[in-house]
Amino acid sequence: MEKSNMGSLSKRNEDPRELTKVGPEAPPSWLTEYQDDLSIKDLSGHRVLPRLKIVQAMSSQDLKDQFGEGSIIITPGKGLVCRNKEGFQFVPVFFFSEYVKWADRRDKISLMIMEKTFDPTSKLAAKCANPKYRIESYGNGFEARYAEHLNFAGFVYGEHPLSGAPAVLCFARGEYATGQAYISSIHLRRISSKVAPLWSGVWEMHPGFRERGDRRWWGIDFNNPSVPFIQEGEAAFFREQQVQLKKEFEDHRLMVDHSDVDEETVDSDSAEL
Repeated sequence: MEKSNMGSLSKRNEDPRELTKVGPEAPPSWLTEYQDDLSIKDLSGHRVLPRLKIVQAMSSQDLKDQFGEGSIIITPGKGLVCRNKEGFQFVPVFFFSEYVKWADRRDKISLMIMEKTFDPTSKLAAKCANPKYRIESYGNGFEARYAEHLNFAGFVYGEHPLSGAPAVLCFARGEYATGQAYISSIHLRRISSKVAPLWSGVWEMHPGFRERGDRRWWGIDFNNPSVPFIQEGEAAFFREQQVQLKKEFEDHRLMVDHSDVDEETVDSDSAEL
């Protein structure tokens, strides 16, 4: 069997039965007698997924000094994924949309995210879907913007220091069209005549600079790697993660971290309209 691409994971685990494990080094042997302990069970009801975030011109100066504009990081925690001329591999395992009402960036009183939902039948989702209602005026001449976020929950993959780290890849506003193109490309991955499972595909991701009119920002582009699928020994893990995330989403127990949303750029807003 070909050796796994899950970074240092493959170096530690030569037994194919161990290839699906992701995380830190193995726990001490004395913990095995507590493997049926239920203390972790309640945490599954509060899954908050970190995001892949790209450092923009409007990001904080500290963030730009630490990583450089155009770098991709995981937030919260601000772990570096790649610099602006580099890339990384990503395996998406679960897709879902999030509908968000964004405050005007000039508004220093309101929360940046004024309203959000995962419900595609909601009034908020309807405004996100209709270009006529994506901009809405509110107090003091401010304009709120409605946006659908195309979210891909997955894992950093390959020979990378963060290999195995879970994160959400999000396409919204000016990056929405890139997200749609990514969905189309995913559908082109085939096993005979059928579309390959989402969780089986490996993708190359890298920063891409955008310039449309007077709007300039960084987005995340995608390409096909030389080996576009996970290894056989990893299938059980990724499939299990897809099933678990889908269940948590359907039970309304899944959230995306927006703790540093005030640093987000909105330079791409007009580009999507």
